[in-house]
Amino acid sequence: MIVDDDVHVLESLSSLLREAGFEVIAVEDGSTVLAKVLNEPPSLIVLDLMLPQMPGLEICEALKSNVATQHIPVIMLTAKAGGVDKIIGLKLGADDYVTKPFNPRELILRINRSLLM
Repeated sequence: MIVDDDVHVLESLSSLLREAGFEVIAVEDGSTVLAKVLNEPPSLIVLDLMLPQMPGLEICEALKSNVATQHIPVIMLTAKAGGVDKIIGLKLGADDYVTKPFNPRELILRINRSLLM
C-alpha cells in the first residue's frame, strides 16, 4: 500500500512497484487508510508524513498500537529530512524512513528488506 496525497508520486511509485513485481493499493488521504488496511491488509505500507485529514505520524501510531495491524511494516517516505522527524517516525513504530527525493532502487531494496523481517 502506498499512501501519498501527491497524485504524481502515487502514480510513479505505483508504476515502480508494479514493475518490481508488487501488487499496489494506492491511497491519497489519511482518513481512509485505517479502514482500507483493516479491510484489505497489505504486506507493507509506504507512508507519507504530510497528508490531508490525518497525518502520517498519527496513522503510523494507530497502526502500530493495534494488534491487528502492528505486524505490518511501515516505511515513511517524506520530504521531511530533519533528524527530529526521523526520530519521531521511528519512535512511533516506523520500520524505516526514506526521504524525498529518493533513489528508486534503494526504495525497492528497503521494501524487500522490510518484507523479510
